[in-house]
Amino acid sequence: MYFIKYKPVNNLTHAGTGKTVIAAFDYRNFRKKHPGEACRLLFVAHREEILTQSRDTFQGVLRDLNFGELFVGNYVPENLDHLFISVQTMNSQKLYEKLNPDYYDFIIVDEFHHASAPTYQRFLNYFKPKILLGLTATPERMDGASILDYFDNRIAAEIRLPEAIDRKLLSPFQYFGVTDTVKGLGFCVSKEHAHFMAEQFNEAGIASISLVGESKDEERKTAKDRLVKGELRFIFVVDIYNEGVDIPEVNTVLFLRPTESLTIFLQQLGRGLRIAPEKDCLTVLDFIGQANKRYNFEEKFRALLANTKHSVDYELKHGFVSAPKGCYVQFEKKAQEYILDNIRASYSGKRGLISRIESFEEDTGKELTFANFIAHYHMDAREIYGKFSFARLMVWAGVREDFNEPAEEALTKAFSRIVAIDSRRWIEFLLDVLPRLMEVRFAELPAVQLRMMRMFYITVWQKYMADFDNEEALQNLMDLADSPVMLAELIDLLQYRYDQIDLVDEPMDIGFDCPLDVHCTYTARQILTAFDDEKVMSFREGVKWLPAKNTDVFFITLNKSDKDYSPTTMYNDYSISEILFHWQSQSTTSDNSPTGQRYIHHKERGSKVVICVREFKNDAAGAAPYSLLGLCDFVKYEGSRPMNITWKLERAIPAKYLRKTGKLVV
Repeated sequence: MYFIKYKPVNNLTHAGTGKTVIAAFDYRNFRKKHPGEACRLLFVAHREEILTQSRDTFQGVLRDLNFGELFVGNYVPENLDHLFISVQTMNSQKLYEKLNPDYYDFIIVDEFHHASAPTYQRFLNYFKPKILLGLTATPERMDGASILDYFDNRIAAEIRLPEAIDRKLLSPFQYFGVTDTVKGLGFCVSKEHAHFMAEQFNEAGIASISLVGESKDEERKTAKDRLVKGELRFIFVVDIYNEGVDIPEVNTVLFLRPTESLTIFLQQLGRGLRIAPEKDCLTVLDFIGQANKRYNFEEKFRALLANTKHSVDYELKHGFVSAPKGCYVQFEKKAQEYILDNIRASYSGKRGLISRIESFEEDTGKELTFANFIAHYHMDAREIYGKFSFARLMVWAGVREDFNEPAEEALTKAFSRIVAIDSRRWIEFLLDVLPRLMEVRFAELPAVQLRMMRMFYITVWQKYMADFDNEEALQNLMDLADSPVMLAELIDLLQYRYDQIDLVDEPMDIGFDCPLDVHCTYTARQILTAFDDEKVMSFREGVKWLPAKNTDVFFITLNKSDKDYSPTTMYNDYSISEILFHWQSQSTTSDNSPTGQRYIHHKERGSKVVICVREFKNDAAGAAPYSLLGLCDFVKYEGSRPMNITWKLERAIPAKYLRKTGKLVV
């Protein structure tokens, strides 16, 4: 996992085995783009070991064994052009008072989550490089504040822990949660505890040592070497080895105390995730104790999951099905019950949400807004909008006055569907029209915008509305306009979703003014409304033939469970590649039936086929929406009743969806 931002030049990303390797390749590319220029480099870290390793990495990538000089400890550079310096030396030598602000073209700061500290602030506020690159395995600051202000509030590139494991950049883990009747630890609660644990393990014949903050550097280095050689089996530590220490051979990590900081938890877990020869995986033993009721288990375990749409509660009950490839998470029965009780009492439950909203500004020093609340607690917005409105939660928390508005009930139910909207075009239209609802002449809207309005209407009021001069439609829209609190929350949510969009969408060219954008997310009813299907509310199947538009629409759920689907609907659907998709028809469809023939000969007959997919039937907010993969062409088929058809997509499946759509490939 790493965090990179470039400002203001290029956004370049590379695969690699570590964030320093990636940074070195980026700097090499920067030099290629600026031939003949000095391209002065400043690399700032907090330990000599990191600086030495980083300089060696840059020399290897640049193929220049003379590149770069160290300025740390006993090392004094002959010149400052390409400098690897510790943050302590930077401040003791006051380099920022001796050089021009634009002296360095390319500045790299390791462990950038420390950026708020005064020792970092001094040089970050002084130097003005062409590119500032921040590296961190834990972009969340320990004090909860954001480090994105330095980078225009945008992350240019990141690999989170689950993705890094899936890409084989880090070792997979086996994670076991047990109750606190077991006494064992790697990361300890106090110095005395660390000493005690080492003594107990030694008495049991397991060679161990304890290290604390006061331990000498030589003792730390010796302990590390002894562990690598096998002379030691365990090192018990307090407040050290959280970051900046690289011991790939570590294959077991023990947690006994709950770690209040997500940053520290991920750092400590990361000490064992380095890949090494003869290391199959990391084993994690987490001793789930009687933690403070406000301890955030939800945030901790969500960080281990690979972009799941399910709640941690669901993942815990179903064996963490969204853990990264090769990883396994298991809990003792009592430990699982304790964590579930904790999660239910935390912010995923009504009481926990109210408690956190009530004390948010006092706890964080930030203004209480929906976006700030979600960001601070690393929540998925669907965890709120499956059940509540944020405005009503604020009333219950006593931080805003009560209100009584006619559209509250309808909007509160609709938020679980609105929270998935990610079409820039649709959101821009809604942000324009919602503040002036009663001024809009809907009959005069362009066809594509009228369809967008119908999509919005069915999303909120669950009814297809062809004519907005209808008395029922006018009353509902008037109620919304007369609900300033709920309308403001709706607009805030749409703006939040707009700011979160991380895909490149484009209109689907399907022969009419279609409001749908390829690779965006929609409910089945929103999609069918966009096709002018007035019978949308009666749709129940996974395929829909729309003769008026000469189009077949496939609604595909990739992971089906016996609970939700009968044996006749357990289709075998998956992506073969980024442009080929395998789809299995309904069990009654034969190759010589009118439907089968329409599929096979759709190009000759001028009909179109649209594919929409979702990973699961439900997510944290209820019924899961679909990702629109877009138009496709028939390639080949096998079998009959059902038919197994290969389709070729007009637009390649984005990488963010490819792992999910190809999940069932054996």
